[in-house]
This record gives sequence, C-alpha cells and structure tokens, in this order.
Amino acid sequence: MNHPGATREAFIADLPQEVYDLWEPGERKISQLEMVVILQALVCRPHQFRERRGVWFIDNVAVLMTLIKGRSDCPDLEVMSGIIHALLFAYKTWIFWEWVPSKSNWTDSISRLGWNDPWFKSNGFTAQLAPFPAILWHLPIAAIIRTAEFL
Repeated sequence: MNHPGATREAFIADLPQEVYDLWEPGERKISQLEMVVILQALVCRPHQFRERRGVWFIDNVAVLMTLIKGRSDCPDLEVMSGIIHALLFAYKTWIFWEWVPSKSNWTDSISRLGWNDPWFKSNGFTAQLAPFPAILWHLPIAAIIRTAEFL
C-alpha cells in the first residue's frame, strides 16, 4: 500500500574490514551480518523510527531470539542487541520482532546481490549504502542512548 509521501528504501551494507575485526574469530558470520543491517537502518534513518511502533520481520532464528530475549551466547549478537535496544529506547520506539520464512523475505536477494538485485528496483525502492556505526561498539549503553537522542 502506498501512502502519500511514503518512500521505499533499501540499504546495502558498507562493511569495511574494521567491522569484521570487531567480531569474534570464525568463518560463519551469517547472524552477525543479518543483525548488522537492523543496526544500520536504525542509525541511518532515526526519523523513520522515532516515536513509532511496528513489526520487523526476521528470517534468522538466532537474530530473532537475541532481539526478543535481549541477550545471546554469541558475544557479537549480544553487543549488537544491546545497541539496538538502546537506540529503540532513545527513539521511544516499540518493535515487535516476528519470524518470516526465508523464501518470503525479499531482503535476502538484495543482501546477496546488492546493487544488482532487480527486485528492489522493480518495486519502487531506492537504495543507498549504509555505513556501520563502529564507534557505538565500545560505548557504554548510557552514552549510546545519549548519542541517539541527538540523531
């Protein structure tokens, strides 16, 4: 459904090596990559989230459970979950996290194909590179909340 003035935005992650260096060693980073896009969207578009409620569909069970519980045994997911919840608190935003089957998740194609994904273009989305806010990784929660109040 299109609303007057509504925009459709997609983010293509811009993840320099410094981001991977923040994460625990290991080859598989699927959950981290899935969660980082949520963090990027919240930082890049705070005005779209501030004082709103909504549903966010996620196809990665580890990420979904981390966001629902607010914690994880994976240190990388735990840090990102804390940052995400701090941002949502600062924005006065309420999100209901919901699972969606991977085959129904259109964001899988843009996450793999980036600028070459035909779906986002054919459905009226614009895309932009989304930087990773690495500075937030080491800040205490109170500092993240204070910073988010000015975004």
